[in-house]
Amino acid sequence: MAIECNVGVLDRRIRLAIGAIFLVIVIGAEVGILTKGVLFLLAAVGFVTGFAQFCPLWALFGVNTCKVEK
Repeated sequence: MAIECNVGVLDRRIRLAIGAIFLVIVIGAEVGILTKGVLFLLAAVGFVTGFAQFCPLWALFGVNTCKVEK
């Protein structure tokens, strides 16, 4: 079963950039352990949805930013 793409190019780049920013903050910032955990989780979600080009939340709401060639 293949997962249908619902994350477009710009959306993907934004997700990966935000994931990278959150990861840099987790690694370098002096923040509490809870904050680091939340930021790491957000970074992971950004990377996973960016690389997979699929977002379950977008699917739930019927949003599709991926241009499909027909």
